[in-house]
Amino acid sequence: MSLQCRGVLALGLAVASLPLDVRVAAQAQSLAPPSPTVRDSLGVRVVEYPTLAPMPSRSRRSANPLPEGLDRLAPAFRLEPTPFLDIGGVRQREVEELDAQHPLLGAVVLASGVVVVNDRVALKFFSADGRLLHVAGRRGRGPVEFQQTRSVCEVPGTGVLAFDLLDGRVSVWTERGAHLRTFARMGALAGGACGTRGEFAVARAETTKRLGTQLRVEHVMVDASGRVVRRLGMLPAAEFLNGLQLAPSVVPTADGIVVGAASVYELQWRRRDGTVRQIARLSAPVAAITAAEWRAHVEATVPRGGDPAARRARIARMLAQHPNGSFPAFATVLVDPQERVWVQDYENATRWTVFRPDGTIVGRMTFALPGLGQQFRLLQVGADFVLVREDDDDGAAHIRAYRFRGW
Repeated sequence: MSLQCRGVLALGLAVASLPLDVRVAAQAQSLAPPSPTVRDSLGVRVVEYPTLAPMPSRSRRSANPLPEGLDRLAPAFRLEPTPFLDIGGVRQREVEELDAQHPLLGAVVLASGVVVVNDRVALKFFSADGRLLHVAGRRGRGPVEFQQTRSVCEVPGTGVLAFDLLDGRVSVWTERGAHLRTFARMGALAGGACGTRGEFAVARAETTKRLGTQLRVEHVMVDASGRVVRRLGMLPAAEFLNGLQLAPSVVPTADGIVVGAASVYELQWRRRDGTVRQIARLSAPVAAITAAEWRAHVEATVPRGGDPAARRARIARMLAQHPNGSFPAFATVLVDPQERVWVQDYENATRWTVFRPDGTIVGRMTFALPGLGQQFRLLQVGADFVLVREDDDDGAAHIRAYRFRGW
């Protein structure tokens, strides 16, 4: 089971309702992707889809050009209906179960086949057939402790990096669960993941500037020792605009990075020196958010329970912040070992658009929905499988791997 870790979902955007039986849903009247316009702009390859627009978040209105354009694209891949790996669920030994209340519960499959799960305050190491091998870490602020884990990714030849959400520390572990070192992150972890060398991108908040209409911040690439190995330049910064979160992705690749700003549906492939070599974008316009859509978004965002008056007041405040523009173009970006780029729809962790390394569209991945209420995250795309987090009917959390059909 060979792969490279290239993707971690962005904070706060990857929780949605979904499947027990994960498979790619065949779309009715699916279409091949339209032919893009490809041109050269001062040495930058530009791949543009002028007839495709991002999907509206909560409706498909006729005011939006080709409102079902993306969802009608043919499936990029199909998955086997049964997982070949299933970790978690209800077990005889509690230590083998996973914390279903951990919103960032995740995992990575290492090149050796070992699966490392970031449970809330511990790392759990499983064999390729799902047997628990080691448990490392506990709650606390010490070198081998966690406040709350955010994500894990592979450091080739060493083991795994683990990121703490609350205190910003990064720890390095062997695949046998031995702690090697812990260091400060020196910036906000960019949406994205580790590259093939175990490097990751961080945004240095003290450099944040508004350039025109976009907030930008200097990003740097950091290796598994905590050393800055190169500067990536001023890239889009995470920000809240009228109650909407823009969470850019900066994903390392073999020869540079892929940047997704999320304010517009545009991907940039950048070289290791930070210069842009390729852009892919959907350029059809998207209609502005209607009052009804904004109310639906607000009421879904504000938690239920607690003081009803306080909830009504919060809803009223958010309704008054009705954005002038559209919803963010997408949520997060992953890159698979074949350098294909996977782009998640905004506020829907089940729907993805897959791009080839040359910027052209492969198709759509839509995970079927046999039921509602279960949490779902696409954690990793391997050479011949996907790794997901999903909950069963009893609310127990699972980490499951499904192979691509026919591989």
